[in-house]
Amino acid sequence: MPDLRADLAERLQYFEGHSDTLGLFADGGFLRRAAAAVADPFRDAGVDKVTGIEARGFVLAACVALAAELRPA
Repeated sequence: MPDLRADLAERLQYFEGHSDTLGLFADGGFLRRAAAAVADPFRDAGVDKVTGIEARGFVLAACVALAAELRPA
C-alpha cells in the first residue's frame, strides 16, 4: 500500500483550477487513513475538540474526531 502522501498525490484531481477534494472522501479506506494521519500528532496533546472550516472541512473534522476517539462530554 502506498504511503498517504503518494496516495493523495495520485488521487487528487483538478478541474478548472480547483481540487476535487470531495472525490477523496468517496473512498472510505482512504478517508480513514487521512483522518488518522491528521489526528495522530495530537493524540497525546489533550485535544478535546476538532473544528472543520470551509465547505468540506466539517466532513474531515468529524472523521478526525472519530480517529482521535474524541467523545461528546
